[in-house]
Amino acid sequence: MPFDDGALEAGLLTLIEAQGHRDASLRLTMSRGPSQARGIWPPASPVTPTVLATLSPFAGTPRPPISLVTARTVRRNEYSPLSRIKSMSYGDSILARREAESRGADDALMMNSQGNIVCATVGNLFLRVGKAWITPPIVDGVLAGTARRRLIPMLGADERSITPADLARAEAGLISNSLGLVGIREADGRALEEIPVEDRMLALFEE
Repeated sequence: MPFDDGALEAGLLTLIEAQGHRDASLRLTMSRGPSQARGIWPPASPVTPTVLATLSPFAGTPRPPISLVTARTVRRNEYSPLSRIKSMSYGDSILARREAESRGADDALMMNSQGNIVCATVGNLFLRVGKAWITPPIVDGVLAGTARRRLIPMLGADERSITPADLARAEAGLISNSLGLVGIREADGRALEEIPVEDRMLALFEE
């Protein structure tokens, strides 16, 4: 990495000032960088990483609750260390989302190789089952999202594997990611209680 934290901070602040957004989401993406060599293997000679920062307006307002179906065509690999890294490798999520849309739903829930339900295509899953909130543990192939980390103590959620049977008896649910929260109005054709996204929840994304 050719930049230290101070240089990155200075660059991000310059971008924020140039764009002039009062409320925005900032994304920092790094790749290995260009190389003369072909193929996916790291080149023998040093390369300079490419660092890209993007800034987009952030409304911070609640989104309408969504409908979900459990994906049948693709699963999340909990044995891969990449399942715990936020990367640009969204191929499985895109396939699952396309399947969901073809079945008339807004998004898909993804299972792992053990058949446990672990996440949505771009968000962490929280379910209220038997009046208690639960969310899948990291070992099930879950991305350790920042919103997830903050929501767990806020909801008093228990980290444990979620089975299809848990989903079938869930009373309510939420999907979280770095841009906000959305309630689940329907899962696999069954209506769930719509949870209002409170101001205290939205405040998670203003820090």
